[in-house]
Amino acid sequence: MLNNKFLKASFAILIFIAVSKLAFSQKTEINVNVYSGLFNLMGKGATSTSAVFINSYSAPANYTINPLGKKAGFSYAIEGQIQRKATSSILYGMGFGFEMLESRVAIDSLFENGIILNRYPATGHTKLKSTSISVNPYISKRFKTGNLTFDIQTGADAAFNISREEEAEVSYNNRSISFTNKINDPVIDIRPRLQIKTQLKNYGLIVGYSLGVTNYEKDNNRQVTSSFLRLGLSYQIK
Repeated sequence: MLNNKFLKASFAILIFIAVSKLAFSQKTEINVNVYSGLFNLMGKGATSTSAVFINSYSAPANYTINPLGKKAGFSYAIEGQIQRKATSSILYGMGFGFEMLESRVAIDSLFENGIILNRYPATGHTKLKSTSISVNPYISKRFKTGNLTFDIQTGADAAFNISREEEAEVSYNNRSISFTNKINDPVIDIRPRLQIKTQLKNYGLIVGYSLGVTNYEKDNNRQVTSSFLRLGLSYQIK
């Protein structure tokens, strides 16, 4: 708990210093970006199919055995960027974002623990939904062709978890159930990001990819990391 508070405080200080320096510069650019794309989990601990376990005598009563899905769900992010021109072709800056990211796993069976343990074939899915605020320090290389500019941007996302939960909808044995469980870990997801932005006047198109290095699976010796392929629209305010 102390380490998490220290990390958050450190990032807050860095953000304050960066914004203070950037906001009062004559060479400052301010952008608003809106993204959607494909978010999923990858690694040996992630899965495409899983099972649901239900037991009225346990807590939680219903849960997905492995909700860490390799399949992508609907995801989006909103980001504000403040960046400064170091030279005519080099920029550096900071992005501040809000993310709603979703991965999925298909459900193919259900275990019901009553007097005896029963197994049923099942259909449905579980969504792992993550809500976070993110910080993205970066540096860009700019190229110009006529009225078009091309920015190649590299940096890293630090996504601070606000909430994470599994949402399941399952049908089995002529019955159906749905449930939601909160999941706490990880607190911070670190994701190196590379993206390319094409801009004409104040409007831009962004293609980017973030590959996480934070392990989502802490209970077993299996690696599970995040992947986010994003497509976005940008508007330059200043």
